[in-house]
Amino acid sequence: MAASDALVGVHSANENQQETDVSLAVTTLMARDAAKDGIPPAIIGKMVETTPGRVEWLTGAGVPLAAPGLMLAEPGAAPVPSPAPPEVTAVPSGATATRSAAAASARCASVPDMPVT
Repeated sequence: MAASDALVGVHSANENQQETDVSLAVTTLMARDAAKDGIPPAIIGKMVETTPGRVEWLTGAGVPLAAPGLMLAEPGAAPVPSPAPPEVTAVPSGATATRSAAAASARCASVPDMPVT
């Protein structure tokens, strides 16, 4: 659930605010996953085209299309508590990643000579 005035933005993956071969590969994997989830090609295109340091904000009809199943709260409705984050196990010391980035990075690890950070 999101507030009726919530902002939804898309952007490509990056490594330390830089576009690298790895971040380009991760962006491609995220785009393919988004397509499988039914995200419209126009929104996926905005994600892919948005370079590090920028966010493409979706407006109007793009918001519900970007998040199928997202429910918008009525204006002035009380906030709903966020769900507990998923339990993470076996994460190497010092490693940080979002769930989606971690999955995409794992998929990139199968590509020879491609570092995964």
